[in-house]
Amino acid sequence: MSARFEDLKFMLLLSAVTLLGSGLDVILR
Repeated sequence: MSARFEDLKFMLLLSAVTLLGSGLDVILR
């Protein structure tokens, strides 16, 4: 159960980083 929670947290972090990266790309462009 805790392993699944860690995986979910990692997925959320990854999506947040991707969103931030795309946002910065749009701003810098």
